[in-house]
Amino acid sequence: MSWSRRDFVRGAALGGAALAMSAKTIGAKAQTEMQAVPRRKFERIDLEVPVMTVGTVPLTDFAPILRAMEWGINFVHTCSGYADGKAIEMVAKAMREIDREDIVLGIKTRLEYDSVMRDLDVLGTDHVEIAFYHSTEPAEPGQEQVYEDFLRLKEAGAVKFLGLTSHGAVPEVMEAGLQTGWYDVLMPAYNPGNAAEVDPILERAAEQGVGGMVMKSLRGGGGEAEQVWGNMLAKKHWTTICWSVRTDGDVDKMAQFANDWERWVDAETEVALALAAEGRVCASCGSCDRLCPQRVAVSDILRYEMYAAEYGWVRRGKKLYASLPPSRSALACTDCGACVAGCHAHLNIPARLRVAHRVLS
Repeated sequence: MSWSRRDFVRGAALGGAALAMSAKTIGAKAQTEMQAVPRRKFERIDLEVPVMTVGTVPLTDFAPILRAMEWGINFVHTCSGYADGKAIEMVAKAMREIDREDIVLGIKTRLEYDSVMRDLDVLGTDHVEIAFYHSTEPAEPGQEQVYEDFLRLKEAGAVKFLGLTSHGAVPEVMEAGLQTGWYDVLMPAYNPGNAAEVDPILERAAEQGVGGMVMKSLRGGGGEAEQVWGNMLAKKHWTTICWSVRTDGDVDKMAQFANDWERWVDAETEVALALAAEGRVCASCGSCDRLCPQRVAVSDILRYEMYAAEYGWVRRGKKLYASLPPSRSALACTDCGACVAGCHAHLNIPARLRVAHRVLS
């Protein structure tokens, strides 16, 4: 029996079985046994998604999305700003090869009506499943205007559900969002460095049916990816892990992990990774930004350095750093120590800023 990509994805959405199918490989074609990855559910909205999600921050080719669909990884997260606008265009190209009902789309946004409509126009669709409101300010997720903007988009049929995402002041932003009762999915920057602060919030979210979605899981680079991911999926409050891909090989890596994730679960490794993160991995708490008397954009600069040094997104990291005004760059740091005193991860922040400036200049 022969299967098209469309047939496979529909089968995967129903639970999937191992299917033999023709798959593209670099430089050659080969018969590959491809088993649809396991799935979990965002309970409150009754939406089933794969345990690994396609992130598109560096995406400049649409082939990895089609490859992901072959594995049954049909949840794709994007943003108009990723890869200088190229990523969302690649998602759009992939969608021309896919039935709309077979793919789940999430977009990062500030919920401005016209902006979301432009994103939909680029994507070639009239709606996305989840709009993730992006914030690094704890006061923002609970503002009535945010929910009103979402309701306007929902009433227009442009958005079905509301998510919240953050990579700054993460515990506070997630807590603020959870308290509103508005958000269906929470997507924090999460890694062994901030797990102790973030996990309790997401555990309470799961009790309310709110989904948990990981981003920036490998920040700090400690341990093998599979070790980090396995221990995350062992915590049932995490529904899916979003990992940005560039190539078919990246997709295969996360699919093969997903189909065997339980063998990577190890409590001792999890403790070791958390200890290794101490003094090395930013917890994305945002304390440094609030404490700096010079208003240096500390957490942003460390994130840009992460893009360049750990993810290999050198051009993106440098471009973002260059966009900062000089008064907020690493050179504005006076070594006063205020940030160090308040750092939850006990980082030597002035030293890290000097390194970041060298990497990004």
